[in-house]
Amino acid sequence: MSDAASPRGLSSARARDLLAQVGPNMVPEQRPRLAARIAAKLWAPVPWMLEITIALEVALGKWLEAAVVAVVLAFNAGLSLVQEGRAQAAVGLLRRAPPGAQGPGGTASLSGTATGGPGHRPRRNSSRILLYTSGRSTLG
Repeated sequence: MSDAASPRGLSSARARDLLAQVGPNMVPEQRPRLAARIAAKLWAPVPWMLEITIALEVALGKWLEAAVVAVVLAFNAGLSLVQEGRAQAAVGLLRRAPPGAQGPGGTASLSGTATGGPGHRPRRNSSRILLYTSGRSTLG
């Protein structure tokens, strides 16, 4: 039997078989330690260029320039960590959403604003995440 879904989706029997074979369709909830996350932000081509620039500026005795580049590098890593934390919070809210809350055509907004047609009423929660579903909004 093919794993391709028909236009109406998998049959209940096939869905049970796949669930038994491969488990639920979920992203694992692993969160690396803070030190590993910071190291990951500094281990990429653009941070490498900035790190090399810092080393060259120090070698040339230009301490102020090295400090400015170091501040830019630290700010970039910090901002990236904050955004990653917000994204993880959004994923956590989506995981706890009731079944069907993120239905077809629904959109999520991290900014707290979104556009929708008639019948779309955004509701804001403490994490500023809105979920829009067809004709109604639900907290995410």
